[in-house]
Parts: sequence; C-alpha cells; structure tokens
Amino acid sequence: MSTAPPIQWLDEVPTRELGNNPQPLHVVIRQRLGRVIESRFDDGQRFWSEEELSDKLKVSRVTVRRALDDLSRQGSLSRFRAKGTFVRKSAQSPVIAPVAVPAPSVAAAYPFKSVGVFAAQYNSQFSIDFIDEFSAVAAERGLDFHVYRTHRGDTGTQAVEQLNAPAIDEAIILFANEPSLTREMYCTLSANGYKLITVDVVIPDIPAAYVGTNNDMGIRLALRHLMDLGHSRILFMLSEPEDLIVPQARLSSFNAVAREQRATEMRAVSAGVRLWDDPDQAAYAMMPRVWADEVHRPTAIVCASDAGAAGVLRWCNENRISVPADLSVVGFDDDRSSRYMNPPLTTVAHPKANIARRAVEILAGGEQSHEFLPPTLVIRATTAAPCTQQPREAEVSLSSKGQ
Repeated sequence: MSTAPPIQWLDEVPTRELGNNPQPLHVVIRQRLGRVIESRFDDGQRFWSEEELSDKLKVSRVTVRRALDDLSRQGSLSRFRAKGTFVRKSAQSPVIAPVAVPAPSVAAAYPFKSVGVFAAQYNSQFSIDFIDEFSAVAAERGLDFHVYRTHRGDTGTQAVEQLNAPAIDEAIILFANEPSLTREMYCTLSANGYKLITVDVVIPDIPAAYVGTNNDMGIRLALRHLMDLGHSRILFMLSEPEDLIVPQARLSSFNAVAREQRATEMRAVSAGVRLWDDPDQAAYAMMPRVWADEVHRPTAIVCASDAGAAGVLRWCNENRISVPADLSVVGFDDDRSSRYMNPPLTTVAHPKANIARRAVEILAGGEQSHEFLPPTLVIRATTAAPCTQQPREAEVSLSSKGQ
C-alpha cells in the first residue's frame, strides 16, 4: 500500500507541551510518531515527508530528520532516497525498494568530508530555517554537518577556535554574521587553508565566494504587487541595522523604484537600530508615530524582514487596525512563522534550498563567483486593495512608543 496518509493523523502528535518535556525534542516526536505508526498505519504504507511533518508539527527539519532516522534504525520505517519513507511492521514488509545503484563516492564528488556553518547565536527564525536547509543539503550528499555559533563581542580568532575539523576535511559557510566579524573569520580561516563561502553578507573588499538572494528583485516584486492592487502611499520600514549591507540593499531598491515611478507618496523610515537589537520590537515601537502622521499615513508597509512585519502586525492587532482593510503589510524572508502570523503574512521568499545547494556546490568546485538567486512573492492574507474609507484611528497616543 502506497497511499499517502491523512495529514489529520498528525493531530495525535500534540506539541504545545513539548517545551516543558525534559527529553530532547526529537525523542519526544519519535515516541509519538511511533504510537501513530502502531495505531494507524498498515505495513508498507507511505509515511509523511520531512516537509509535511515539519510544517504540521512546527519543528525544524533537522529535528524531524533525527526522529525519522531513529525510527528507521528501530525498524519501524524504511527510507529510500527519491522514493520516500515507508512503514515497516515486519521483516517481510511489502515495500518496493528502489533499484540498487552503487552509491557515488562522497570523497570523489566533494574534496571535503563535512560542512561547517558559522552563524550568530541569535533567536531568529530566519537563521533557523537556513541552518535547516544547509543541514539537509549536507545530509543528502553524505557529508557531516557542524554549526558553530558566534556571540556578541566575539573576535574572529575566538570564533574559529570552535572548529573541530582540519581544513582538509571541512568546508566553511559564513552565514549572516556582522560584517567586521565575517571579515576577521574569513582572513583567519583562509590563511589556514579552509574553503569558504559567505551567505547573506557581502563583504566587498574580500575575495570570498558569495551566494544569496537578489534583494532588488524581491523589493520590486513586493512593490509591483502593491501597486497592482492600487496602493501609492507605500512606506518602507527598516527595523534592521542601517550599516548592514543586505538591509541597505533593500532600502536602496525601494528608493530606486520610488524615483523611477516619480512616486512622491512612497517614503522610507528607519528605526536606527544597532546590531543585536530586536527588529520586531523596533518596528512595533515605530508604529505609533507612523500612524499618527495623517499627512503621510501609508496604506501599505513593506518591511525589510518578516521579523519587522511581525512587529507591525502585533501593533495593529493590539490597536484595532485591520490588516489588510486599513493597512496592507508585506515582509521579506518567508520565515516559517510567517504563515502562522495573524493574519498570515504576504512576504518575499528567499530561495533557501537553492542557496544552500549552490553554497555547497560552489565550495566543491572552488569557484570565487558571486551569485544572486531570484526570490518569489508569497501572497497570503495581509495584502488587499486600499480601502476607500478613512482608516480608523489607533486607540493609543505617541507616548506608547516602545511599550
């Protein structure tokens, strides 16, 4: 039997109390999936994919993969690349295995055995989602995977002391660290022979390979969507540090479109935040002043990140500003949490899986190229045509800023 199981069966795997469980998350999920397999599945039946489980249970793909690997080692599942995962309740399970093909030599395809990612220790869904994708690509290629966390105030020397593999065995991805630390780590690691690529942080004065999102295209997708809906009074909200290259690129693209359209009602505001500040809180704190300006009050806001958009939506929900009737909101990132916001967020989606795949391929090929991959616009429930009636006033004053 290869029929896909009803997704509703996963309702039997509640996760709301997982945070209070002393066991590792993948162990709890493995146990609960095991109970569902025992009570619901037939021998040989197709099991859910990693993506389905991750979306439904609201946990990372890395956690799901560990749970499925445990169930596979226990003999409850059989996992086949390109064919899927199947329930196995007996040694004679009627699972149709793929035609045996000799596995390619990882050593022949890749001049390294593992991939290490240096990423900031920052509680960001954006970072978590990308690390999941890097891990998935490494797993698909039979490579080990390590995450090295950087912290506020770290020097490059301090950060690279975490390494547990020599340059001959491990290639390095420098992901979303602040520019000066990225530069220091690049200099130290390249001097020691490591293969390197940067993701999400472009450092103009170092010869590092780079792969990331085409930010100009992303902003233009968001603005075209809003203008097609009839919006002209559009605000770009920057609640990220102005000295970071990626937020600056998005701001520059917004300003370029405003000039091209000769759109005097399109304007940008910045929270003036610094590294390690919370973009959600920064956007939330800006909203009272934005909404109190009746002359320039926007009908739509494009945020430089989903985290910033979350702050805008939170303020609107608390102050009875209807989204999208009174205000349309667009984010940038397509974090996993964006689909569960209230309302679900329209956002520009990074090609995360393609970026992760290209990063590893570029490392393997030894290229020094800069690649900017095209994003997509995910339209959900936070955008609509502008309301013809006057938007209602927020029931707060400017004194609420930062509360």
